[in-house]
Amino acid sequence: MSRTIDRDALFTACLDADVETSAVYDSYSGRFMYGARCFGLVVQSRNEVTKVMLQLQRARALSPEEIDQLVEDMRADQLGKRTIFYFPGWELAS
Repeated sequence: MSRTIDRDALFTACLDADVETSAVYDSYSGRFMYGARCFGLVVQSRNEVTKVMLQLQRARALSPEEIDQLVEDMRADQLGKRTIFYFPGWELAS
């Protein structure tokens, strides 16, 4: 079962959290996903992801239960100096 998050709400949350919108990946396949795709955020620290999630919560773009699920589903892969935090089972909706 795939969960969705509104693309515009995510971009707005990134801007409000001072995270570049270029950090958003639409279609990432992480370790052990075997080709399945989800969205991710390429940032330097987990702190930036936390700020984005707080903005999503403040904007009521996701319910508290959905935020909890998003945090639970979060995974990370190192990309050199940056990290991609990705969310298996979640996709962006237009």
